[in-house]
Order: sequence, then C-alpha cells, then structure tokens
Amino acid sequence: MPFMVAYLFFDCFVGVCSGIIRGVGMQKFGAIVCCVSLYLIGGPLALCLLLLTDLVVNGFWLGMAIGVFLEMFVYTIQCCRIDWKKMCIDAHKRTAIKFVGHRKDNKAGLREDNELEISLAEPEEVHSDLLGTGQDEKKSCTPKTFITPITMILIVVSLLLVALCCRFLFDWPMIFPNYCLLKNETLIPLIDRSDANNYGCTVLIP
Repeated sequence: MPFMVAYLFFDCFVGVCSGIIRGVGMQKFGAIVCCVSLYLIGGPLALCLLLLTDLVVNGFWLGMAIGVFLEMFVYTIQCCRIDWKKMCIDAHKRTAIKFVGHRKDNKAGLREDNELEISLAEPEEVHSDLLGTGQDEKKSCTPKTFITPITMILIVVSLLLVALCCRFLFDWPMIFPNYCLLKNETLIPLIDRSDANNYGCTVLIP
C-alpha cells in the first residue's frame, strides 16, 4: 500500500516537528494545526474516499496521508521561522534557579546567597536583586506529588486484570456478531467467521 507508506513517512516528520513545537511552548498552535489538518481535512477526506469511491482502503490511507502531509508542512514552516536565540533566552529565564535563603541572617550568609544567584540569573536581574535585598523574600518551590509510583503500578495492573476479565468472561461474538454482505446486498449473520467462505461474502463485518 503506497498510500499507507506515505502516511507513515509523513507521520515520522510530524512526530519530530511536534516535539519541537511543544518544546518551545507552542502547544496551542500545535493543537490547532493537528485539529484542522487531521480532524477537519484528513479524516473526512479519508472517509469519503473509503466509502464513496472505488479506492476503498487505499482511499482511506490517501486521505490520511494528505492530512498528515498538511500538518507536516505547517509544522516545518513554523520550525524554520523560530528564533532560536530568543527561545534559548526565554528557556534560561524559565529555568533560572534561585536558592532560598534567610535574608535577615548575617552579611556573610547574604553574600553567599547572592553569589549563588549571580551564576544563574541575567546581569540586570542580579543588579536589581543586589539593590533590593531584604525588600522581598523568596518563596521556596516545594514539589507536589500527584500520584506515587506504587499507586501508578496498581492502576496499570488493575487495568490489565480488567482487560483480561473482559476478554475471557464475555462471549463477544454473541454481543457483536459477524455479518456477511452478499453480492445482492443481503446482510446475513454468521455464527463462525470461517463460514464466510461458504456464502461468498463480498464484505465481512466487522
């Protein structure tokens, strides 16, 4: 399937470019492009080519390949327009670490705190900090744990057990039976999928 190969090829580029887009803080832009290219263009086009043309499955992959190509094209243009020097400066400001110290301690401790901040802050920021020491107090950034590793493992194992129970405890062919579509557009249920060869089915659902 050449269209499927094209889809996978373009999707590899999308994976790399979308990582860059997220890394520079353009998540909103990436979400809009993904929604428009895949859900408003690629998906509907793929379904139309699948159901309304003789391309059938090839038409589906052709539509998806077109949508992913548009997404890759827009992402590539945006990545080429990024000002990487500005992004590095912004990233440096976002990740600047300021150590928490006691401003009301002795001068030696105050000088030590300021020296630690000098190596991680911009020159103009350091100058303003040195002038305004004692005026504002730095707040510590304490990490917050939303979920512990043990809880995460228990959740994953529980989901696996639920999936296994659903697989072996329910008779899925009775809940979702198979159907055979004949050439005269007659739809008949099948108890066993292997019986499809006896009826000459054109389409086997699902």
